[in-house]
Amino acid sequence: MTRMLFNRASAATLAVLAPLTFTACSSETDTPPVITITQTTVVEEPSSSDTPDTASSPAKQPVQQNNADACVQLPNDPREAYPSNSTPGRMPADDGSDFNYWIEDIDNRYDPCQRLSWIIFRGSLGDKDRPAGTGASITDGVAFYVDGKPIKEMKAFGRIDNIEPLGDGAAVFEWSERGNYTAEGFVNHYSTELRVTGGEVTAVSGDTEKFHEHWDYPVSYLLGTYD
Repeated sequence: MTRMLFNRASAATLAVLAPLTFTACSSETDTPPVITITQTTVVEEPSSSDTPDTASSPAKQPVQQNNADACVQLPNDPREAYPSNSTPGRMPADDGSDFNYWIEDIDNRYDPCQRLSWIIFRGSLGDKDRPAGTGASITDGVAFYVDGKPIKEMKAFGRIDNIEPLGDGAAVFEWSERGNYTAEGFVNHYSTELRVTGGEVTAVSGDTEKFHEHWDYPVSYLLGTYD
C-alpha cells in the first residue's frame, strides 16, 4: 500500500512539473492528474464479549450516606449556645446556691459525630450579679460530651492547659492547680488519659484520683443556662 501511494505521489509531482520543463511538448489539453486522498476513520465497536451485561442499563451507584444525619441533634446546639471566643454570660451552680460561673472565653470542640468531644470555659466565680473579681475566683471549666450528648454538667478545674485527642475516642487531659497560696499561681500540674467507659468519662491512667476529685465533685454548673 505504501509503495502504491509513493508511485501515485511521484506521478502527481511529475505531472505538475512537466508543463514547466517541457512546455514546447505540452498541449493545451494536457491536464495534470488530480489525486484525492480520502481519510476514513474506522471506529471499532466493542464485541459482545467486551460489553458488560449492564451496558444497556447503567449499574446503580451505591447511595452516599450522610453521616451527619446519624449524629445526635440536641434541642440547644452547643456550637450555637457556646461559640468559641464568646462571652454568653453566667452559669448558675446546680446546688441552688448563689455561686455562679461567669464565662469570659470559650474554646468549643464539640462534635456531635465524635465519640468524645468537649467545650473548655475560661472565667471566674461570682454571685448572680457579677464575677467576684479576685484572683482566687479565677478558674476554668470543662464540659465533656459522649456521642454528642453531655456527660454531667460543666465541671470546674483550676486551669485547663490542654486536651489532646488520641483518635480512638480517648484524650489526654492536662490541667494545673494552685499551690498553697493564691499568689503562687497554678504551680501543680497534672495529666491523665480519659476514655469513655459505659457511656461515662473515666480517667484510666496518670493522675486519675486528682482528676476525679474535680470530676466527681458534687457541685456543677448548668449547661444551657446563661444570660
